[in-house]
Amino acid sequence: MPINIYRQSDGHTKALLCDDIWGLPDQLYELENWLKDHVSTLDGSKHIADIGFKVRSDASGGGATLEAEIMQLLIMANIGIYFSEYT
Repeated sequence: MPINIYRQSDGHTKALLCDDIWGLPDQLYELENWLKDHVSTLDGSKHIADIGFKVRSDASGGGATLEAEIMQLLIMANIGIYFSEYT
């Protein structure tokens, strides 16, 4: 799964998102939607969202933006981000 959201203390998985979607812009969109729906259901313990992505073969600059709204939701949910690059 390209996005694995889990509790840091014991590795318990809370959500697996994006199936075979490896593009960072689409993943951040899905993560934002998941956060909006689930931020209130998390227990306040530290969580990690491990985002596995692949660099686009046609990339020449630009890309995904981690907007302030997403960052605020991540803070509210006590979620840190790991970016794991795959080839």
